[in-house]
Order: sequence, then C-alpha cells, then structure tokens
Amino acid sequence: MPVPLFDPTSPQAPLRADIRAAVHRVLDNGHFVLGPEVKAFETEFAAYLGAGHAIGVANGTEAITVALRALGVGPGDEVVVPSFTSGPRPRRSPPRAPRRSSATSTRTRCASPPRP
Repeated sequence: MPVPLFDPTSPQAPLRADIRAAVHRVLDNGHFVLGPEVKAFETEFAAYLGAGHAIGVANGTEAITVALRALGVGPGDEVVVPSFTSGPRPRRSPPRAPRRSSATSTRTRCASPPRP
C-alpha cells in the first residue's frame, strides 16, 4: 500500500482566507521587509510565549546570529558546530567568530572532542 506524501493544502484549508488576506495586505502596502505584518507577528508571538519581546528573522542563520549575540558571543569567540549539516553551511560563523567543526562519533553520531 503506497504511503501518501504530506499534503500541505489540508492543514492550511481552514486558514486559507486569513493567509490570502495577509498576503494581499503585504502586496497592497509594499512592506515586504519589516512593516506592520512583521510587527504584529512579533507582538502576538511574544504574547503567546509569555515573553517581553520576539524578533522575526528571515532564516535559521539569522536566528542563530541573534541568539549568539544575546549570549555575548562576539569577534574572537569560538563557535563549535557539527561537522555535518542538512543544508548549506555558513562560511563564517555568526557573528564573525572563528568556526571549528566538531568530530562526530560514528557509533553514537554525537559530537565529540576533536582528535589531536
């Protein structure tokens, strides 16, 4: 028996009108970056999380950059990343810190200290 692939239209069906309205608002006001839709998202998401603030970003690299900066990571600090990834790897670790790939155990698939 074939297993059907994920159909994104099914879970989106109840939200279709709201999604279309939001897309039309963005197209009509021309605020493709930042703007009132992003501000509304950040406000509503912060409230949902019970946080004082939330920041909308464009991708995972930006999210990691914001998190590292919030932790005080900066130039000259070392950022250790896995030696494998599911997508393109940044050439330079955010925010411009040296990057060193970690060794990965073939038995556990966990990061381990680099070998000398």
